[in-house]
Parts: sequence; structure tokens; C-alpha cells
Amino acid sequence: MAPKPQGASARNMSASTVAVNTAMDLVANNLSSQLTSGATAGSMMATSVGSHKVTTGSHVKSYGGSIALGVSKGFDNTLVGVFVEGGLSHFDSFDEGKVGSGNGQFAGFGALVKLNFDHVYVTSGVHGGVLKTKTNFKTNTNYIGAYGELGWHATKYIDTYMRYSYSHTGSIEETFGVDTLIIDATTSHRGRLGAKFTLNNYFAKPYLGAAVEHEFQGKTKGVIVGDDDVAVPTTKGTTGIIEFGLELEVTKHLLGHLNVEACFGRRQGFSGGLGLEYRL
Repeated sequence: MAPKPQGASARNMSASTVAVNTAMDLVANNLSSQLTSGATAGSMMATSVGSHKVTTGSHVKSYGGSIALGVSKGFDNTLVGVFVEGGLSHFDSFDEGKVGSGNGQFAGFGALVKLNFDHVYVTSGVHGGVLKTKTNFKTNTNYIGAYGELGWHATKYIDTYMRYSYSHTGSIEETFGVDTLIIDATTSHRGRLGAKFTLNNYFAKPYLGAAVEHEFQGKTKGVIVGDDDVAVPTTKGTTGIIEFGLELEVTKHLLGHLNVEACFGRRQGFSGGLGLEYRL
């Protein structure tokens, strides 16, 4: 029996949640690194594009990008920032062959804060907005997310960190022909452990990093009213991450950030990013 297109819609909704998680990672990995000690105020931008394959019981391939723009302010050892974000993505669902495709877009805003101590830093952020998808039909729901990270400057060259990330996308109820499809709210809980090795040169700071991330939940459950449940896709599992980056001091006030990331395991693929930071 051929897979139902409603099942593809549920899998694409899982991929949309992954896109929202990627937006939170853009803030945690790129935007937060621009909250630099000694900067009284400034503006910041980070953008990322990539392609990933996510196994969800079957699997989904996604392609897309996101951007975040913000401003920051420093107060002694505390730095705060606010930002707006947005992104576009395309998904293809596979279950013994291609069974569906869809597009997604999101837009929102958020805030982050960073506390710097002697050899330890604490960073946290929140975001929220609207997530729209178009599969067999159009959907519109809200999303929220947050993360907290504890880092340790082990040496002049090595940083280690652990991070917890949470996201939640709202439920959807739509009519599909004569059927009514209900997709429950999706909640994601992720834990991440990582380390970075950075060479502190005069105008350029290259770094190499590695991390392990585990998704503890990530299920998207759907049901057709009066019919059987839709197959439950899940992103639960472990992903390995390797990253390379470079920070360039373009001028006294302008810094550039470049990074490339590769993933393997539950989430497979690559992404590349660019960031710009202006300090007053």
C-alpha cells in the first residue's frame, strides 16, 4: 500500500521543526559569539545555508537558509542583545521512494544574554515567531524556543561547553479533501557537548570544533479524524558535528565570521555561515 500523503505532511512538519532548531543554533553558535567583552554597543548579523537529511522512521531531505539581525549592548561583564530572524526551506519526504514535498518559512524575534567570568561564561537566548508550511495544504502555527549554555575557557586555545536547547511548535488542524488531519504540537529537547580549539592570531582567529548532540524527543504525531493514526516521525537520536571557522578583524570596528559545519548520525549534511559584527 502506498504511503498516505498526510504522512508526508507530518514528516515535513518534523523537518520544519528541524529548520526552527537550526535557527536557534544560528543564534547560539554564531550570533552569541559576537557578544564580545569590551564592546559597549554594536550591531550583528549571522546567516546560514545548508542541506540536511533527517531520518524520521523514513527520511526527509531539507534545503534552506536563515538569517538573524540584531543589536547588542555591554554592561561590565554582562552583554545583552535583541534580534529578528527569518528563514526559508524546502523538504522532500521519502518512504520507499519520494512521497511528498513541501516548503516552509518562518519569521520571529528574540533576545540573548552572556555573562563572562574569569574562565567561565554563561549564555542563554529565547526566540519565537510564526512558522508557515505548504505541503498538500497550507499551515500556519507558532513556534518558541530557548537555550542555555555553560562554557569553560580551559586554556588560551581550548574552550569546552555544554548546551541544552528547547523548541515547541504549535498543533495544526486542517481539512484534506473529505478528511480532517490533526498534527499535534511538536516538542524538541536537545543536549550538546562540545569543544573548540582556537588559534589567537593578530587579525585572524581560525578554530576547529567537535560536538555530540542528542535529541531526546522530537516526535510529530498526526491523526486523521475517523481513520487510522498517521505514522509518527521522530528526530530522536544522536548526531555528531565537526565545524571549522574563522574570525577576521576587517577594521578596528568591523569583524567578519565564517564557518562550515558537517553533521553525521541522525542528522546528516552540511551548512555554511557568514557573520558580520560592528563594534562602537
